[in-house]
Amino acid sequence: MSSDRIATDADICLPGGVPASIASGRTTPLGGGDRGAEDTRPRMAAGIDFTAEQIHHSACQICGGPIGLLFEKTTRTATFSIVRCADCGFAFVNPTPSEDAIVAFYTQAGCQENSLLSLDAVTEAERIDPITSREAKRIVGRMRDATRGRRFLDVGCGYGQFSAEARRHGFSVDVIEVAATERTIATELLGFAPTAVTFECHQADHAYDAILMSHVLEHSREPVKWLRKAASLLSDGGIAAIAVPNFGSIVTDVLGKNDPFVTPPAHLNYFAPRNLARAAEVAGLRMLRVETVTYIPKRSFSRRLGRAAGLASHRLFHTVASPVLDGMKKGTVLNMYLGRAA
Repeated sequence: MSSDRIATDADICLPGGVPASIASGRTTPLGGGDRGAEDTRPRMAAGIDFTAEQIHHSACQICGGPIGLLFEKTTRTATFSIVRCADCGFAFVNPTPSEDAIVAFYTQAGCQENSLLSLDAVTEAERIDPITSREAKRIVGRMRDATRGRRFLDVGCGYGQFSAEARRHGFSVDVIEVAATERTIATELLGFAPTAVTFECHQADHAYDAILMSHVLEHSREPVKWLRKAASLLSDGGIAAIAVPNFGSIVTDVLGKNDPFVTPPAHLNYFAPRNLARAAEVAGLRMLRVETVTYIPKRSFSRRLGRAAGLASHRLFHTVASPVLDGMKKGTVLNMYLGRAA
């Protein structure tokens, strides 16, 4: 997998083997106001028609249970309906935009204003607030403790910090990433180029002892299919680690559709512990461990309270509140560790 060149956008294989140009980095939450319910059909945005060739789901994608409208969310691109399953609680965008619309969205979205454009910028951001470095050590450390094998797949590596941590733990790492900016930075960090391919199109002639899917499953149009593929690639005794926003968090409880992770069409799926475990079971995986992690960046406190008061509040929140929320599985990010079902 470790190519000696940086793949071009034309090399990217999308579901169904369709090459497309995704010339931008991974998008970040777009935000946007809420227009209410006067006309909730997805609008055309910057030439993208989200109504064309949509997939209309009549039942839950995970358990087949009945679904009903939860709310409608307007972002800078369109208005989307988000439904929730009455049985397992899984929420998702319905109707689901077509593959072509999603590709066009990522192509047009470009790197958002808070995306990092160089390895120096990534390094400086981690120096100020080492969120990713800390999470990489924790998650990869758990994976290392769970398996004796060495083959590691990083699905959607981003800037490459998790892959770098996996190599430090002795794993032999295969890396895939479709976003051009992230691939360039990860190449500089890792010393080799991630393969520009989506998970659907990724092919391997061996099983993996560890598969990481950190903040990618919420973007998938077919999340159960992705989990089935992970199960098919996982070795006996291997471990898969999933990280997604927790739609059962205290933030979601309080903010509802204004939760900063509710960002269609970037985020199409909204998981909580119970339904992610159910999706894993349907896909042929078994849950080994589940936890939530709550971390609010320092800048979020400093912007509102000033630097000194913000840093003090940040320390207090993560010393007192975070452990309580995570103990209740109400933290902002959901981590699940999975093995193959017997």
